[in-house]
Amino acid sequence: MSVASKKPKQRLPSNWRDRIEFIRISDNNANNELIEFSVRFQKGKTPKSFSKTIGHLMIYKDADNTVGEISIDDSRMKRRGLGTSLCNEALKYLGHITTYFHHDSKEAQFLWKSLCRQYNHTADFWSDKLIIRKKKRKKKRKNK
Repeated sequence: MSVASKKPKQRLPSNWRDRIEFIRISDNNANNELIEFSVRFQKGKTPKSFSKTIGHLMIYKDADNTVGEISIDDSRMKRRGLGTSLCNEALKYLGHITTYFHHDSKEAQFLWKSLCRQYNHTADFWSDKLIIRKKKRKKKRKNK
């Protein structure tokens, strides 16, 4: 009896962070209502068995810059800080972003909590909004 051998999974190279780039795509629709940020491998540097595009972030261009969707497409690339990096790129460009925090998945809520530790934010309980601003939080000094 022969056992079918499985192909070994392709591992991510140790220098994968040097191979990725963040791109802003703003002219993706006719009305220009969305801004999309994408993370992908640089041209010619995609590891075998990985797709070129890793994930994206879509933001509606309204007064609040409401986040529509964040997704990391490849499960092997999840939980590596790419969602946070996408939001950091959006904050550099837009100045602030807004989300309806309580309607998001648990994974997304971890992302928003992580951003709240890094940036100034306002949580409006009654309208169920979380607004994260570009200005970084000041680190507390330890008194000796």
